[in-house]
Amino acid sequence: MSTSNNARKDSYLPDSSGIIYSYVNKADWTAAFRFEVELDSEIDKETLNKAIEITRKRFPTFFVQVSPEGKLNKLHPNDTELKVVDEGPDMLAAFTLKDEAHHLIRIGVNGKSAYVEVFHTVSDGHAALVFFNSLLICYYNLKGENIAYTGDSLDVNEAPKPEESRDSFLDIYKDGKTASRIDKYSYQYALGSEEVPLDVDVVSFDDGEIYQLAKKYNTSVSALLAATYIYSFYLTQKRHSVRPIRISIPVDLRKMFPSQTLRNFSLYIIVGIYPLKKKNWILEDIIKEVDKQFKEQITKENMLSMAKANVSSQSTAFFKALPIPVKRKILSFGYNYLGEQFFTSTISSFGRIKFPEGLSDHVKDCKFVLGKAMLSTINATAISVNGRNNITFSTKVACKDAQNMFVKILRTMGVNVEHKVRNRKTQQYDIVD
Repeated sequence: MSTSNNARKDSYLPDSSGIIYSYVNKADWTAAFRFEVELDSEIDKETLNKAIEITRKRFPTFFVQVSPEGKLNKLHPNDTELKVVDEGPDMLAAFTLKDEAHHLIRIGVNGKSAYVEVFHTVSDGHAALVFFNSLLICYYNLKGENIAYTGDSLDVNEAPKPEESRDSFLDIYKDGKTASRIDKYSYQYALGSEEVPLDVDVVSFDDGEIYQLAKKYNTSVSALLAATYIYSFYLTQKRHSVRPIRISIPVDLRKMFPSQTLRNFSLYIIVGIYPLKKKNWILEDIIKEVDKQFKEQITKENMLSMAKANVSSQSTAFFKALPIPVKRKILSFGYNYLGEQFFTSTISSFGRIKFPEGLSDHVKDCKFVLGKAMLSTINATAISVNGRNNITFSTKVACKDAQNMFVKILRTMGVNVEHKVRNRKTQQYDIVD
C-alpha cells in the first residue's frame, strides 16, 4: 500500500467556486459550515490529535492557508500542527486569515460530540464529509478497531490522487451556454432586527413521516422542505412584498458529472414564489410550484450554463491582470449585489446520510450547520441519519418567527416535531417544545 505524498503541491489555485470566499472575507465573517456528530462515548482528544496527523497526509487540500504574501488567489500547504479544540460558546467563529499559521479548518470536541468547521474556499459539504468520515475511522482504528474505509471515506494510508485536488469546473464549463446572471432582488427576512451571535435551532422528526408526506404531495422530500420554508416566510410577512420569496439550494455536481475532486464542485438552484401573484398562497400550491422549478432547474444544461458563467468571469486576461485590492472590490460587489440579494435564504439539503459500516455503529446523531451569511439573516440545512431528519436553522438575528412557523406548519400536517435550541453557555441543545 502506497504511503507517498506525491500529489501534494507547493500551492493550489482556489477552485472556480471557492475563490470568491477568500476575497470577500472580513475580520468578523468568513463563509463556513460545520459537520457535527454525536458519538457513543467520550472522545479521546489525544487519539483524535494523532488521527489528524495521519489523515492530513491523505487530504493535503484541507491543510492549507491563504498565501502568506497576501495573494488571495493562492493556497499554500500549512505544515503547522492542527490541534483539537474544546468547543466554546461561538460556533463557526470567523477564520483569521492574517495569522501566519492560520488553518482553514477547525476540529473540536464537546464530550461525546466531535465537529469539523470548514472555510468554504477549501471544499464543499460532500468533500468535507468524506474528510470527516476518514478522520473518524482513523480515530477508531487507533483505538484498536478495524473499520474499513468504505462508502464516503478514503483510506488514510494511501497516497492522495491528483484528480482529488482538481478544479472540476474546468472540465465541464466549456460545454455550457452563456446565460445572464442578472435577476430581481428577493425579499430579505428580518432586516433591521437585533443582531445576535450565531443562534442555532434544530427541528427534528421521523424520516418516515416526512417521506410519506412528500409521497402524498407527489414530490421529493427536498422540494417539500423548501416549499415549507418558503411558506414560513410567506406567513410571517406582516405585509406581503412585491419582491419574491426565494430559496437557494446547493446542488452537488458529482451526481451529474463524474468527479473525484475533494474541493468545491457544487452549484445551486433558486426556487420560490411571488407573494402578490395570488391573493392567498396555500402550501399545496407552493409545493407544486417548487416541484416544477426543481425539475426545470436541476438539469445538466442549466448547471453547465452556470459553470460557464462562473469560470468565464474569472478567467479573462483582464481580470487576472487586476491588482488584488481591485479584485477584492469587484468580487465583494458581485457577492453583495449579484449574489445573496437574489434569494431570501439558503437550505442545503444532504438527504439521507449513510456512514461507512463500522463507523455508523458509533454515530448516534449528525447535524450540518451553515455559518452566518453576509446579507441573509437566516439559513437552513437538512440532513437525515439513523431514521431522523435534522433541519438546522442558523441565524444572526433575535427574531425566530420563521423557525417557529416552520415547526407550526409541520405539526399542522401531523408531523411529530422536536424543537431544540443551542445553549451558548453549555454548548448543548435544549428542548424548546
